[in-house]
Amino acid sequence: MANVDELGRIDAVAGDGDHGIGMEPGIVAAAETAVNMLERQAGAATLLQRAADAWADRAGGTSGAIGG
Repeated sequence: MANVDELGRIDAVAGDGDHGIGMEPGIVAAAETAVNMLERQAGAATLLQRAADAWADRAGGTSGAIGG
């Protein structure tokens, strides 16, 4: 993910600087799940729900917990 370092830099202003590192696995999981759902010809609602669930399961840090 191209913006991991920038998200960490921004987060370090008021937090511990791990936002980018925590978001990367969630984003990858959501994208992979979305592709899988497209290949299975899932509807839009199913695709979005499954991708959101994958993100919530894999994203780390406070954002992962809040989003999940």
